[in-house]
Parts: sequence; structure tokens; C-alpha cells
Amino acid sequence: MMVFHLEIEEVVVFRFWAIKSVAGMIASVVAISFISFCYEGLRAFRERLLLRTKGRLLRSTNERSLLTQRTNLKLSRWDKLVQTALQVVLLSLSYFLMLVVMTLNVWLSFAVLLGDAVGYYVFFDYRPANAVVSEGEDHCHI
Repeated sequence: MMVFHLEIEEVVVFRFWAIKSVAGMIASVVAISFISFCYEGLRAFRERLLLRTKGRLLRSTNERSLLTQRTNLKLSRWDKLVQTALQVVLLSLSYFLMLVVMTLNVWLSFAVLLGDAVGYYVFFDYRPANAVVSEGEDHCHI
């Protein structure tokens, strides 16, 4: 039966990341919280970068009113490559964090939530008010 548990001994996603002590669990909670925090920061950075890139394109076409709408402006190859790389990193981190939660360990799941909440709070003002990335695109849809 799969239920959340409070065990200290746990394997976190990879065999080499085996927790065997309270100190190991504390270190893992800190590490996972940091990874989750960084995920939120990277997401905010990607949104801001994409908005800045589209803003640069809009200035060059003098269509500022489109900034509040989803536009079909053509990004350069470099801009698309950077956005694609950021998307791959974000997707990898989100799946990693999902697998951490799937250990059903309360401490590790709490670490994911804590890091995400703190990251969201810290990077909230860094996010553009009219972010180009829609709300449905920031979570796993399995």
C-alpha cells in the first residue's frame, strides 16, 4: 500500500542518494528545497527573458499594444535556442521534483513545497506582470 511516511532511511531518485541518518535527511531536505527554489527562479528568469525579447522585437516593429497579447513574433534562432534550453532544464527539474514527491516521504515532499513556496515569494516581483508564459504551462500535465 502506498502511503506517505516519516521514515528517515530513503533513496532519493538515484541509488547513490541514499539517506541513512537524521543528518542525511536534513541535508537532503536542504538540498531539495534549494533545487525547488532554483526551479522557481529559473522559471521567472525564462518568463522575463522571453518578455524582454518580445519587447525588443515589438520596439523594432512599433507595435507596443501587442505586448499584452500573445503574439506570433518571430524570435531569432539564438533566442529560440536559449528558450528551448531553459525549457529542457525546467522540465528536467520538474520531473526530478515530481519523483522526489513520489517517494511519498513527508520530509522530502515538504522540502519540495517549501523550496517552491519560498522561491515563488522571492521571485514574485521579478516576474513580469503580463508574463508571456501562460499559467497552464508551468506544471506537469501527465
